Amino acid sequence: MADKRPSVLWERVSRLSLAGVVVLILAAFAVKAAEPYQLGRETSSQVRELRERVRTLQAQNDASEERLASLQTSRGIEIEARKQHFIRPDEVPVRVIFEEAADGKPAAHVTRSGASQRPG
Repeated sequence: MADKRPSVLWERVSRLSLAGVVVLILAAFAVKAAEPYQLGRETSSQVRELRERVRTLQAQNDASEERLASLQTSRGIEIEARKQHFIRPDEVPVRVIFEEAADGKPAAHVTRSGASQRPG
């Protein structure tokens, strides 16, 4: 009887070891099997981000094309020149400066061709 107990104990240890190895192999297999799904999710996320970037760049491109078309017209050129503070040769530059008067009310100073005038 003494001989059977160590062999039964040894059988249990070997079965538990075998079960542990099988569990480890199955876990490794599950991790490997899940990799394509993880890669698919990452790829889908990247595709969504890239599509959004393409939409943004397309909108910027459309705006640039509209601006280019506008700048190819005489009205568009004039608008851009006005933004850059250009005036026509026959125009007189006028500068209006708003300040607060001594009584607390806003007052405007108009400068025209170097002379300062206050509106009455």
